[in-house]
Amino acid sequence: MAAAAVMSTGFAGGLESCHRDVLNFLQILRWRVASVEVKRWTAEGLLDAVRSWETVTSDLESLAEEIAKFITNGKFRTGAIVLVRREAL
Repeated sequence: MAAAAVMSTGFAGGLESCHRDVLNFLQILRWRVASVEVKRWTAEGLLDAVRSWETVTSDLESLAEEIAKFITNGKFRTGAIVLVRREAL
């Protein structure tokens, strides 16, 4: 089983702060990312949307930007759970 890490964003503020938080999370992992799954939730606790990145680039800046855009582009005030899986050794 591959290692994984999870981050909860709380309710996302703006794109810039969400991008910074996601980038910091990805950089702290210190291992190569194999895949990412993001579940976006409404303030009422309802699942709003899910997106996955199966082939992940080593460009964490661009990946964090894509993830942050997905999180902050909801119609409602949202938060998200970000699940990152490590590349198998």
